[in-house]
Amino acid sequence: MDIIQQRIETIVKAVGRPILTGDEGRELIGYEPRGDDEVLVPARALSGLEGPATQPSPDGGDDLEA
Repeated sequence: MDIIQQRIETIVKAVGRPILTGDEGRELIGYEPRGDDEVLVPARALSGLEGPATQPSPDGGDDLEA
């Protein structure tokens, strides 16, 4: 078990309840702004993606053609 998770569980057991609410925890790690329904995913969580998604060009041609 991860040492950080052990420490968190120890604190929760000692206090008798989580220190942060679910909303506060998500806000703290950057997944969801407080009071907003939109869920955000940090860019570092998007492994394998390098740059913006390729969109087809308006004229129907391939943007990646050499």
